[in-house]
Amino acid sequence: KCDLCGKDIISVYHKDVPFPVYCQKCWWSDKWDPMEYGRDYDFNKPFFEQFDKLMKEIPWPSLSNENNINSEYVNYTSDSKNCYLVFAAGADGGNEDTFYGYRIDRCRNCLDINFSFNCELCYQCSNITNCSRVFFSRYVENTYDSMFLFDCKNCSNCFGCVNLRNKQYYFFNTPLSKGEYFKKIKELNLGSYQNLLTISKKFINFLNNFPRKYANISKSINVTGEDIRNSKDCLNCFYLKESENCKNILWGAKDRDCFDGIAVTSTELCYDSVAAIRSSDVKFSMISLEGRDLDYCFWCHSSSNLFGCIGLRHKQYCILNKQY
Repeated sequence: KCDLCGKDIISVYHKDVPFPVYCQKCWWSDKWDPMEYGRDYDFNKPFFEQFDKLMKEIPWPSLSNENNINSEYVNYTSDSKNCYLVFAAGADGGNEDTFYGYRIDRCRNCLDINFSFNCELCYQCSNITNCSRVFFSRYVENTYDSMFLFDCKNCSNCFGCVNLRNKQYYFFNTPLSKGEYFKKIKELNLGSYQNLLTISKKFINFLNNFPRKYANISKSINVTGEDIRNSKDCLNCFYLKESENCKNILWGAKDRDCFDGIAVTSTELCYDSVAAIRSSDVKFSMISLEGRDLDYCFWCHSSSNLFGCIGLRHKQYCILNKQY
């Protein structure tokens, strides 16, 4: 139950946690003031002891969401509408009418997808970008009306294909005429679930005959890791795009000079932090949106020059939630 309004809520926290938990509506409302939890800094006690005390007294949000509409069962998600069981999504653009997704942005009418961007009407896919009506596929870009693809780009009307570029009407990597292609598809009777399972096994066996690229890296210079694109001088990074001079980043986009971060987007000079979005000079913090000069801060939004603060919005020059 929400510790403010008393209503039943969905939360990532157990009911017996030592801190109060507010529902989304209450936590973002003006019904409480995080500044009321401010306290003087005691130079005779360790900082972490004082920060721990603040963490156990101030309310925490039941879920970490922002600007969602009709999307009650999502977490770490923003700017999304009519979504269900979508997680860690929307930092680089919201989603709409999408179910069962993880690390997705700008996707519409999709089901069962992850690590995918700017897609619509896609199902059971991973690592796809700019796709429409693509099913059962992985590592696919700029493609539509296709099924069972692996590492294909700029394709349309392809089925069971691997490593294709700029192709149309291919069936298991064999070129066909338009009429022959659609005749083959009709013969498969894809409306049968048993037929889909049989085709899936056939595709996996077919896929195993092809060489694979050592890593999914494109248009990048001096980078190491996996799934990196349009980046430069980024080491040991994973699922990163349009970034420069970063190291040890998991899930990032449009970042500069960041080190040891998770879910960092449009951020620079970030160190050892989680979910720093559109921020600068953030260290040892978690879930900071549009912040600057933040150290040891949790859930602080549109704020700057904070140290050891929790839940502040539109504030600056605060320590342990006290204004200076």
